[in-house]
Amino acid sequence: MSEVALLIIGAVLGAIFSKGTEWSLDWFRKQKNPESPRVITSVDVLSWGWNGEKLLKKLIALDRKILGDELTSDSREGTVDQWAPLFMRDVDGWSAIAIDRQIIGYYSFFALIEDSYERAKRGHLLDSEVTIDNTVPFDVPGIYKGYFVLIGADPKFSGAGRKLLDSFFDNLQALAERGVLFEEMLANAFTADGKRTCEGFGMEKLCDHSDFGVVYSLRLKPWPSRLDFKRWQEIKQLYEERLK
Repeated sequence: MSEVALLIIGAVLGAIFSKGTEWSLDWFRKQKNPESPRVITSVDVLSWGWNGEKLLKKLIALDRKILGDELTSDSREGTVDQWAPLFMRDVDGWSAIAIDRQIIGYYSFFALIEDSYERAKRGHLLDSEVTIDNTVPFDVPGIYKGYFVLIGADPKFSGAGRKLLDSFFDNLQALAERGVLFEEMLANAFTADGKRTCEGFGMEKLCDHSDFGVVYSLRLKPWPSRLDFKRWQEIKQLYEERLK
């Protein structure tokens, strides 16, 4: 074998071993210093090479881990094919908390058309019925009516829930600065934690859902007294100025 060939082989093997060492060191660094939970958006997800279908598979798997199979059946929660187009269209309607690429919590809300919104208020709308056809994109200034699909986190990760709430209000403020406002938001709470969260926000109980859960309403005109905290004063001011 020629000296040139040996040099080429040596260079290739050296690169392989060098890369392997780099991967090993990176793995050990992550074990020693695991990444902290952080807020992610569609920008992060797309940078990972994920599409809407892969994202929703992860989110639905998390839902089942948190809520169990009964509450997250296809007939109640819906399917990947149903939700993926909506999440990819209304990217301002959700954020997630992740450690590296493991999603440990998320929230999502969308703007329903009037007929579907009234059905939701009466407790007759299932999440499996929320589609790209009965929601409206809120990418232009206007006043909308929101429907919270879920806000939740894996309970074994302490602090994730607080990060989600902070992320939601940061998002609400960013939307308000662009002229996107919500006069009312609905939520169907079907766990004890969900009900406590709704009541903690000062949401009003409207009715029992016809299938499962309790429907709550949060009116943002006027700004709710239960949300009159110093850290949310900028959002309050925006809503009081623009939602008249």
